[in-house]
Order: sequence, then C-alpha cells, then structure tokens
Amino acid sequence: MEELKYSKFCTDAAEKLWSRHDWKDQQGPQITTYTSHYNKKLNKCLVDIHGISSVDGGKVMESDHIYDALEDTVLCGRLLVKKGGGRDDDIESILLIKDGRTIRDKEEAASFVPWFQSLMKD
Repeated sequence: MEELKYSKFCTDAAEKLWSRHDWKDQQGPQITTYTSHYNKKLNKCLVDIHGISSVDGGKVMESDHIYDALEDTVLCGRLLVKKGGGRDDDIESILLIKDGRTIRDKEEAASFVPWFQSLMKD
C-alpha cells in the first residue's frame, strides 16, 4: 500500500513538472512524451522526458532526460542520432550527460548506460 502511495505521488509530481514546461506545445515533426517512476534506491520521483524528431538527411534524433520531479532538475540525459529508420543498430552518434557535464571517457560511458537504464526501474 505504501508503494502505491509513492507511485500516485510521483504521477502527480510528473504531471506538474510536465505542465510547467512547454514540451507538450512544441511544434514540428516530433513526438515528446513522459514517464514517471518512484525510484526506491534514490528515494526520488523521477520523470523521463522522451523526445523523437527528424533531423537533416533523413536521420532521427532521440533524447531522454531524467528529471527529479520535485526539484525540477535534470539528473542526466542521453541524446542519440540514428541513420535511416532509427533502429538501435543504426546509431550514428551518442551524447551522455550526467551532473551537468558531458561524459567523454569510454569507461565512464560504459558504466553510465546500465545506471541510466536502471533509474526508471529501481
């Protein structure tokens, strides 16, 4: 029952975060959605803002930014540029951001990916 309360609280916090920003009103050939999750390990309400848009040359740009819904701050982000149909095996470039900085070190990037993926599951 306690977990259900946190989940509902996070859903409400995510809706408020979503309404404070202009993502839903963006124009152009893009899709922007959000997902909320209560992360027990971090004891935080997280929101993943997911965007997909077309860019020059028939490429697809996909972004995920994970926010702390209560603090309205970005914890981290991932930006992918994909060729053609946008399949995962067509990734042309990737940009990883954590704590306001771009991750350039390959080892740090390798450990970032599973951590990033776990944020909306833990």
